[in-house]
Formats: sequence, structure tokens, C-alpha cells
Amino acid sequence: MEGPLRFAAERLSRNEKIPLFAHLLHAGIRPMSDRPEYVSEFLKIKLKIDPGSEKGRFVRAFLASIDRDDRSIALAYLFATQGVGEFKPSEIFQIFGTPGKKAAQIAALWDLFPGDQEALNRIKEKAQPLSLLEMKELLSKEAPTLYDRLEFHSILGSASIKTIVKTRDRKTGKWLALAVANPRARPQTKAHFELARKMITHLDEFGLTHYADRFRKLATQSEELVLQELDMRDEARKSTQANQVFKKIGPKNGWKFAPPGVPTQFVVSEHVVVFDFIDAPGSFESIGEFEGRTAARRAIAEATVEGIFLHGWIQMDPHAGNFLVNPATQTIYPLDFGQTIQLDGGWGLISENQILGLGQFLRHLAEGNPSELLGAAQGLSRKSHRQESAQIAVESFMKLHQADRFTEKTLFELFDLLEAHGTPLPTHLTLGILKPLATILREGYVTQGGLGDLLRSRVEMGIRRQGMALTVGELRNRFQKLCGFRARTPAR
Repeated sequence: MEGPLRFAAERLSRNEKIPLFAHLLHAGIRPMSDRPEYVSEFLKIKLKIDPGSEKGRFVRAFLASIDRDDRSIALAYLFATQGVGEFKPSEIFQIFGTPGKKAAQIAALWDLFPGDQEALNRIKEKAQPLSLLEMKELLSKEAPTLYDRLEFHSILGSASIKTIVKTRDRKTGKWLALAVANPRARPQTKAHFELARKMITHLDEFGLTHYADRFRKLATQSEELVLQELDMRDEARKSTQANQVFKKIGPKNGWKFAPPGVPTQFVVSEHVVVFDFIDAPGSFESIGEFEGRTAARRAIAEATVEGIFLHGWIQMDPHAGNFLVNPATQTIYPLDFGQTIQLDGGWGLISENQILGLGQFLRHLAEGNPSELLGAAQGLSRKSHRQESAQIAVESFMKLHQADRFTEKTLFELFDLLEAHGTPLPTHLTLGILKPLATILREGYVTQGGLGDLLRSRVEMGIRRQGMALTVGELRNRFQKLCGFRARTPAR
């Protein structure tokens, strides 16, 4: 089989290679795919991966999670995509669609595959947009008034979840952005998450429990968010919410924020919503250098931190592609609020509020205070049982990481350390809030020192705001609850 494989690898395109490689694995009287160890042999001989290494076991766990007949196709895909000796784990994440994109982002944050972070960060959902015919058919069923009123112009962007189209209102002549969710996306996404859960089980079997624990937490949290993102009614609600939050945040560093609105005169359905059209030169990702770029980046960092710690509003994915900019008017247009979370309920004292509690935790991390950091962690953890070794471990961690405490890898090392010493932090905090903070660091909106300063000032602002919102009686009751005692009732 060596001759045909080498010929195909050198002469054929990727699309031509995949079916040929898959066929060759099944060809002959004694095909390679019938051998008990053919997966390990293929990894070692063709992909140049040690089957017993972490990378090799990761691939084997993935292959064990899919049907036997699909394994040859998956191996052919990996071989055709990367070539001999050039395998990258990012190709496996690509196969999982939307869940794979989310998992790849987390794998990059955790530095699970040293040297592959750039490839993981660049993973995009390679989905074809819905055709104009498909979108018009969907509109005629769900929103017939829109079908008659809107004139389709061009596709602005697409992913596996939705397609955005530039349209013109025939009645007013106004340009609008029409978002149409792919009706096939929900069953496809559920199937991808089911495949991900199977792989998590096999990661445990192959001795990769550390990976399994990470992705198990990710799957639990992100599936609900992704499925919500498929409902355009939820998208419209979150966009309205975002407009309210950015009005409270206000301008930053001379830049103002203007999220797209949802015109109230148009119907919103499960798969269709209309937004105001934004006429901007491009996004941070595409526009290149411009005057005031540093101030605009800082503005996004400040808005992200304030949204979390002052307004309980979390934009999970503040990457460069989700912000259009107009340097001429110094306006930033935030986009895509499908992964935002608005925390419900009132605000209490820090010990009763996980958001500000995490802010205090990060503040103490920035200032290098191990005792205060451990105290904040134990206040956040619902399962905390103090261990004497925890203080020593945190102090050692602080000394070891004086210059890189806010890197993604270091943060998750700290969470592992705390969990090992009896103080596990809630997953929805570590993944839900630290992901956007890690993103603004990775995108270069702010430095590690700058993020520490932002956290310190905004958390203190939040504490003052909450203190002013409480009456004297409420403060006394909450203080007594915090200290674990009740005031004695005066004798009559």
C-alpha cells in the first residue's frame, strides 16, 4: 500500500485523497482495517505519532468514539489534510462542528497541546451559508410579511448556526441585516455534542482523565448556550439586553458603543430576526491599523470588565471578529450576542455574590496576596473544606508565577491546585467569566498589568455601589449572616 499512498500524497488534491485513502485501508484479501492494531499502526507508520503518547491516545479516544466504518474515513481525512508526520489536533476539533470550535478555544486556553495554540485559535466552522432559495423558503413559511417586504442584496457572513444577509426594506428604502438560523443546525449540534460525550468517556479509558474533566465541564456548560444561540427569538432578546447594558457603560477612551438594534416593526421567529444594518469599514480582525486603535482596544477591555463586575452581563466571546469599528466617528459596533449571559437577581455583599467574589479573587491574585486569595476562593467554593497544605501550596504558586499570573495556562493551573487542596471553584465561574477575560488578554486589548488594574478599580466600584444600595438594617442582617451569628433580641 506504500506506493499508492505515496503517489496520492504527492499528486492528488485533498478531496481526491480522502476517498482513495479510505478505500485503500479496506482493500485486498487481508485489508489493513481488519487488523486489531491497525489504528495504532496507522498512527505510528503513516502519521508519525506514538500511539502511547498523549497526542496518540487523544486521537485513539476520538476514533473509538465513532462507528467502526467511519474510522477509516476519519484516518483518511487526517492523513489527507496534514500529510505524513504533520498531524495537528486541531483537525479533530474541526470534525465536531460547533462544539469542536468551542472545545478548540478552551484547549488553546488550557495549553493542552503545546505548540498548536495558534491553529486551535484559528479554527472556524467551515459551513456553507444557506442559499438564497433556502432562506426565502424559510421566510415564506415563518415570516411571509418579511418575504414580501425585504429585497435580498448580498450575504454578509455565515457559520453553521446562521447566515447574515444584507437586505433592503422595499417600503422605506432602509438597509437592514437579516439573520436566518439554519433549521438543520439544532439536530446537527445535538449529534455533535453526543459524539463529544462519547469521546469524553474514551478519554477516561485511555488514561486522559485530565482532558476528560476539562471537556466534561465545557460540554455541560456550553451545550445549553449553543442551543439557545439557535433560537433567533433569544438572539433578539439578548441584543435588546446588550443595548441597555452598553448605554449604562457609556463611552470609553473617546469611543462610543452602538450595538445593532432590533426594529420592532418586523416579526421575530425561531429562525428569523431583522437587525439594523451597520455601515462600517470592517472589524478589528479585517480593517488593519488605524489611528486610535489602542484606545479602541482599551475601550473594549473596560466595557468587558464593567459588563461583568458592575452589570452582571457576560459577553462570552469578545474576539476581534465580533466588533465592527468606524475610526471616522470613533464608534465600536459590538456584534453577535448569542453567547451572552445576564445574571438574574439582586446584588448582595461580596461573600454572597459570586461575580464580585471572583473579582476579589482575581484582585488578590493580581496583588500577590496568597492568604486573601485563598480566603476569597473558599468563599466562592460550595464544597470547600480547608486543608492546611492549601496555604503553603498557594504561597508557592505565587512565588513561582510572579510575572505570569494572568496567563490562561497559569489560571487553570491555579484552579487545579485549589481543587486538589479541597477548594474547587464553580465551573460556571471559571469557564463562564474567565474565558472573556482570557480573550481580551489574548486579543491584546489590555496587558496583564492593565487587566489587574481594571479588576481592582471595577470590583471596588461594585462594592461601593452595593454598599450604597443597602439599608442599615440589610447591612446588619447580612453582616450577621456572614459572621454566623444572630443578634440577640432585647429583653422586654
